[in-house]
Amino acid sequence: MDPNTPKLEAWRQAKGLSYIELGRLLQCADVTARRIALGMRQADATTTERIVGLTGGDVSVLDLHTARLAYERASETEIRDGGSEGGTGEGVAGHGATLGGAAPAVTANDAKGFA
Repeated sequence: MDPNTPKLEAWRQAKGLSYIELGRLLQCADVTARRIALGMRQADATTTERIVGLTGGDVSVLDLHTARLAYERASETEIRDGGSEGGTGEGVAGHGATLGGAAPAVTANDAKGFA
């Protein structure tokens, strides 16, 4: 197993669980379970508690936090280094950023009554 694999993902693979099965156990959608397992999304408090209980403590709150930080750092590096063409669109555009070269629609500063 790759040492960089997030602990929940490694646990899931070791148990032979699909993301659908993990989602059922965590009482969330399979897509959500996948994103949490890979560190793409931070689990809410209830789901975090379920993960720790389900894994018998093999995956801790700190493990989930570490996986999320690693994912964010990798994403920041990709953005800083120019990223890849045809990205997934799961990143967050900063203030004044445009996606796909298109001009932003209306911002809160442009539209009266928004602020």
